Amino acid sequence: MDPETYNQAMQEVDPEDLANLQIFYFVFGHCDVCPGNVLITKHEGKTSLVAIDNESIRYMQHA
Repeated sequence: MDPETYNQAMQEVDPEDLANLQIFYFVFGHCDVCPGNVLITKHEGKTSLVAIDNESIRYMQHA
């Protein structure tokens, strides 16, 4: 997806859904956060996010 289309779609996502995705990434220590690891779907007028490629969450990380 080109950056302009991605940015437009992200603006349509409910802020609470975006915050929940960020909490998911934080809690599980997901370190591979990038636009390529999120699918953006539209259903019945609602734009939603689907997190994909979450393999890195199963490895313990130390900070």
